[in-house]
Amino acid sequence: MTQSKITRALNTVFDGQSQHINTLLSLLEKENEDLKAAISANLEHYRNEKQHCIIELEKSGQALKRLFKEAGIHNTPNAIEQLMHISGDQQELNKKWSTIEAKLVKSRELNLLNGSLINLHTNAAQRAFSSLSGRTMQNSAYGPDGSRPQDTSKRAIAKA
Repeated sequence: MTQSKITRALNTVFDGQSQHINTLLSLLEKENEDLKAAISANLEHYRNEKQHCIIELEKSGQALKRLFKEAGIHNTPNAIEQLMHISGDQQELNKKWSTIEAKLVKSRELNLLNGSLINLHTNAAQRAFSSLSGRTMQNSAYGPDGSRPQDTSKRAIAKA
């Protein structure tokens, strides 16, 4: 390929990339304004509400630990069952505890999902930026031999 063909090809690619990056930048700026205006307030609200719930759950966890201590039960994985057994109302308490455990599992799953959704758009945009700059995103996973993949952003360009 001659230098002039390379130059024309690069100009074509760069012109296309420039058009797409301008459109992407415009969309991201609009999205950013919308996010700051609408979602930011909601996310802050949820964060504050979740923090309040976590604090209250930690308090009830401490109360449970005090109950274990007062009942002479060591804080082990089956301590709840031991405490319910000596309570006298095991059937009703088992129902409540099973419901709490199921909701705890669901809460963990939703928290992970929500965090993933928040990061999804960030990662997609980062891939686009990396691609436009001639780099691929660094894979954070380790290979089968425990080594990290090579960083393609540091590749050498041979002279034509």
